[in-house]
Amino acid sequence: MEVVYLDQVFAVNFLVDYCIVLAAARVSDVILQRGRYVLAALAGAVYAALTVLPGFGWLALLPVKAAAGLVMALIAFGSERRFWRCAVIFFGTAALFGGAVFALSAAAGGTPGQALRHVTGRVLIPTFALCYAVVATVFRARLRSAERGAVAAVLTVNGQALTLRAIRDSGNALRDPATGMRAAVVDAKAMESVFGALPRDPTAILECLQGKAEGARLLPYTSVGVPGGLLAAFRPTSLVVAGKSQALLVALSPTPVSAEGEYELLLPPDPIM
Repeated sequence: MEVVYLDQVFAVNFLVDYCIVLAAARVSDVILQRGRYVLAALAGAVYAALTVLPGFGWLALLPVKAAAGLVMALIAFGSERRFWRCAVIFFGTAALFGGAVFALSAAAGGTPGQALRHVTGRVLIPTFALCYAVVATVFRARLRSAERGAVAAVLTVNGQALTLRAIRDSGNALRDPATGMRAAVVDAKAMESVFGALPRDPTAILECLQGKAEGARLLPYTSVGVPGGLLAAFRPTSLVVAGKSQALLVALSPTPVSAEGEYELLLPPDPIM
């Protein structure tokens, strides 16, 4: 008779699921939300523990596994603008880890199908090392690619010029509904030398801009998880990107626009002629 330790199944799956979700988040280049990843890992661990209980074997069927994985992806990445992209990367990372466990467990003489029930350090440690190496390589390649795609932007406000790293974001459709003028989005922290430390609330940011920048206003925006939000924006004295002047508003984001800080300014997708 097979003996399964429920606490071990829960603990091992929680650790593995958290690492998979975190790795997927890093490859997806999103702002890390570790609390959500912990909740996703807890959901995965509970699911794994239920599958070993008598009478719950049907939970291990492939359609149920896929549904459980989708629930984990929703918990971890449901607030992301590009959820399906993150979900695909999550499933790919999980498949990579699962394949590595299968192969190393078989090589070690274990039963691959039961790897996470009877996992041992000689299987789990090299599996984590292998997956981390692969994910880290992919992540560094993405980072280098993002850095190559970044361009220098010089933003001038009231005589102060800031040099920022900028990229064109195909998802940036932000514009002033009154004038139709498009807007770039800048990390508010990058503007502290001009405006000082800024609060997170957009109306409070707007008050800070009064008298310090021209054309201060609030711009409405929508995104996944944010059906109706506001960003404080202003009209810069000038904005020069790759040597070309751009007629854009600049909206201040209270949260980083890049997970790893490789750029500070998101431009609209097409050049402004």
